[in-house]
Amino acid sequence: QEATVEKVMAEAARVEPDDLLRRMGSAKIELIILNACLTEQMCTRLCRSGVPLAVGWSTKAIAFGAAIFSTSFLESWLSGANPSQALKAAEDALRQRVAMSDEHKNFKVGVDPDSDRKGFGVPCVRMKESV
Repeated sequence: QEATVEKVMAEAARVEPDDLLRRMGSAKIELIILNACLTEQMCTRLCRSGVPLAVGWSTKAIAFGAAIFSTSFLESWLSGANPSQALKAAEDALRQRVAMSDEHKNFKVGVDPDSDRKGFGVPCVRMKESV
């Protein structure tokens, strides 16, 4: 049986954030990065369940861009940036890497790949106090 994005997301939607957090035990969770397509709803649900900060994708995401984005976001956040600053730093890092890549040089940050074949995806950042 072939896994499609829609099937995977339907399965993920059945995971309850409270159950996920319970399985993680007593660890203090400050940030969850869901580096997968169409994870905005799960980010919102995680924040409503008590996770202070969740990062994911509002659209499908291209793996090359998602990896650079999430790594850059995490590095910036761990260096003391607030979520808005980390988001900007991650988007800037992705634009910089795209400019240096022959294969991806015409790709666009913040554009849905379903609407434009040269889109990397639209990242989302959710915070507990804003959901």
